[in-house]
Amino acid sequence: MQVLCFAASQWQLASAVGALVNVTRDCGLDPTPGGNHSSYDSYGLGPWLAGVQSVFQQYVYEFNAQSGLTNWYRNRWMLGSEVFGEDLDHGAFLDLTRLLTADPGFALSDIPVQFRDASSSAYAGRYTAMPLFLTAFNVLYRRDIFEQYNLSVPATWDDALDIADKYGRGALGPGQPDMGFCFESNPACGYAQAMIVYILASMVQLKGASDGAYFDPVTMDPLYTSPAMREALRIYGALRSHSVPDSTPCWAVYQMLASGRCLMLWTWSFNFKATRLPQLELHERTAGVAGTPGSAVVMDRSTGRMGPCTREACPSAKESPDPRTGGSRLVNQVVPVDGISFGINRHAPAHRQAAAYAMLSAFTGAKEHFRMALLPYTEIAPMRYSALDEKAWLNAGYNARDLKDFLAQFRTSFDADNVYYELRMPGTFQT
Repeated sequence: MQVLCFAASQWQLASAVGALVNVTRDCGLDPTPGGNHSSYDSYGLGPWLAGVQSVFQQYVYEFNAQSGLTNWYRNRWMLGSEVFGEDLDHGAFLDLTRLLTADPGFALSDIPVQFRDASSSAYAGRYTAMPLFLTAFNVLYRRDIFEQYNLSVPATWDDALDIADKYGRGALGPGQPDMGFCFESNPACGYAQAMIVYILASMVQLKGASDGAYFDPVTMDPLYTSPAMREALRIYGALRSHSVPDSTPCWAVYQMLASGRCLMLWTWSFNFKATRLPQLELHERTAGVAGTPGSAVVMDRSTGRMGPCTREACPSAKESPDPRTGGSRLVNQVVPVDGISFGINRHAPAHRQAAAYAMLSAFTGAKEHFRMALLPYTEIAPMRYSALDEKAWLNAGYNARDLKDFLAQFRTSFDADNVYYELRMPGTFQT
């Protein structure tokens, strides 16, 4: 009976994946166990992706009910980008390159190349994951206050410090933001270390992602023991003095611009959407969006000395006004990209791999991902060019003026030359 069922499924669908999906459903290879399996369905998302978790649970439940499939967490994993280096030695993740490039619903080519490569093992010649959370870091700022005091958006770390020094620590008075530059500054929360490296990258990663921020790719000398690291730590310490107290719950900082506590907030780009949440909404909805600050001072790797950013040293640098001198300077900026993706277990049976791909590729595909991105409470931001549809965002209720900043910053990030990737090499987790 199973042989006949197998043949019928192959007759109905030409693709191997489609046939395997039909086999799983029609031949009952994976009968759904009894009981509540919502905890399994959401496994790996973690409490910090609380907004996506509820959407994912509902999606898996409806997908399984409509398709007749069973998608267990054992056949898939949630992956941070750092994991992909380990896969070179272990081969745990299914190679999805041919499936993704041929899947029109997933729209792989609609994801910018730099972002696409940040979310998988692309540097090793293959795609082994489907990105869910793929976003740059931005500075959100109170546009109304910046306009009131004729402030320019900070292009460098020192620009940000100058603004925070003058207008932070309660200087704006009652009812105004009392903190100048908020970010997840407490090392115990787990992200401060990454932010230090983002600051470091603006001084050492001068020629694109292949230039590296942890190691020199030619000599493999560590860059985190350099004079640039000492400068990065100085900047981090100064910025931290303008951020939230360490007693603040880790995730509370990401709501503090929308709740009125912070003049500037350095954060994942999706936090812009919090300005639309009724319980956090700014009265005037004045949340400007800018890129991560850069540095006008960079390190010459041949000498180990710090010096001004020049066109020769920093080919991707942009000219920016210097508020201190009234002149201009070249500023090297990186676009930090952070990602969480779904990978499929290469050692799972083929029919279970196919069922996992059918569900995950639809969940992270262009249509469903854009729907999730428009929701104000999800930790999802645009990761495809087609998701920069201004009309759709306006229809979702976002402020028109602020939205222009938000989408413009994504276009800039999508086309950036100097993107920072998380460290993805064997041994990343060895300490």
